[in-house]
Amino acid sequence: MNKKIVITKIIFIAGWLFIGLLIYIFNPYINILFTNNHPQKVKFYSIVGLIMFFLSIYSWKKVNGTIITPFILWITSYYFFCFGQFFLYIFNIDFDFLIFHRYSYERIFDAQLFTLYTIVAFMIGALMSVNSIEKKSLKPRENTEFTQSARTIGWLLFSISIIPTVINYYEILTISFQYGYSGLFNVREVKTSFGNIGGFLALFTIPAMFLLLYSYRNHFNMYRIFFWLIVVYAIIGLISGDRDKPLPILVGVIILNLILKNQKIKIKKLIPYLIGSLIVLTMFPAFLIYRRGTENRGLSTFWNNYIDSFTDNNPLFFVFAEMGASVIPLIETMAVIPEFFPLHYGSTYLWGLTAIIPNLFWDVHPAAVHSNIAAWVKELMGISYGAGSSLPTEGYYNFGKFGFLCLIPIGYIVAKFSNFNNKDILMKNPYKLIFVCLFLIFSLTLARRGLYDMIRGVSYYTAIPLLLVYLLILVKRRYGKKWG
Repeated sequence: MNKKIVITKIIFIAGWLFIGLLIYIFNPYINILFTNNHPQKVKFYSIVGLIMFFLSIYSWKKVNGTIITPFILWITSYYFFCFGQFFLYIFNIDFDFLIFHRYSYERIFDAQLFTLYTIVAFMIGALMSVNSIEKKSLKPRENTEFTQSARTIGWLLFSISIIPTVINYYEILTISFQYGYSGLFNVREVKTSFGNIGGFLALFTIPAMFLLLYSYRNHFNMYRIFFWLIVVYAIIGLISGDRDKPLPILVGVIILNLILKNQKIKIKKLIPYLIGSLIVLTMFPAFLIYRRGTENRGLSTFWNNYIDSFTDNNPLFFVFAEMGASVIPLIETMAVIPEFFPLHYGSTYLWGLTAIIPNLFWDVHPAAVHSNIAAWVKELMGISYGAGSSLPTEGYYNFGKFGFLCLIPIGYIVAKFSNFNNKDILMKNPYKLIFVCLFLIFSLTLARRGLYDMIRGVSYYTAIPLLLVYLLILVKRRYGKKWG
């Protein structure tokens, strides 16, 4: 590894460790400074969190060499999900569903402080993952092999998944339009084991379309067909009320399109996409009509809701407020663990690893039983859906106040799999290009979900499709397949 990179890494890792120690050492004095003024104490640490957000971007750029990597999207989502409502609190932006109207400031502060520790740990792990510029790239012949095999595997996966996808979306839209998004949890039949084979196969549509998009990068018409097919796929997901996968899918296809068409991602190339992303985000309050069982959910109703969202509140602030609600599971968990429920000492992480085993033997997969923190929080709060979970919540659920240390290896893994520090390495190594895009799709909202969910998505719908491409290349080489 380059000596300069090593020194820079050590400096910034030490810097983040120093930030964590500062918070720990000076927190008692902050308590004295803001005696009996918990709102001001929360605002102070909210400002600290905002400063840490910019420090995260700055330290990543200095160590990695560029901020134009998928990891920046990942760390931004982490802050917005776990700290978003605190950002709004700095500027006195209020909504009636904010945590400040539901919990005491003492409980909010405890969760806020723990979240800051998780951010420190996450960034330490992320910076540890950075290596020197990658040199490995595929030879032209190997690139041709990958393109042809990716097209074959893409069509294979597309053919076995498109019918289950259509059936799955039809069922979801029917229930969602009649009962709202909650109907997917309260009305829809829960399918398990072999009964859920359709749902299992349907998700292979995502890697299939990305493989086909890459393989047809030099065919204008086919490329446009699959590009817009991916966009429509994501929009249908948004209409159904889902927000976990549609947005990451749009992000993934934008990244892939930028790299395939421009080869090098430059800030000026990102401007139209950033503007488009902001427009999509402003539509989120209007998309709420698709999460309710209202009778009129047509385009006119959507448009009226969209216009009204600008008069009621700033829709972007509304989105940040909703995303930031992921701190609620942590507040609820810290109130009962370890006083009323025991610590689990990493069991959810170990059970989460079993998600790589297909659910062929159980009615409900062990990972979903023992590693689904969101289900536990939902039961704890006595609600049917909507609480979710978060990485800080899972850390505290397992190890209590020391649970933030779990974010070090998680930060390392996430940064390793969502980073590239050579501007053209992804065009030279299509395996990594597709992997980064698919990994982002199945992990971008990990900050508000369980780790097992990401493990399942990455192992089945990211690693397996690429492994099939690689095995097909080996088979063709073994049996003397000639390449054009």
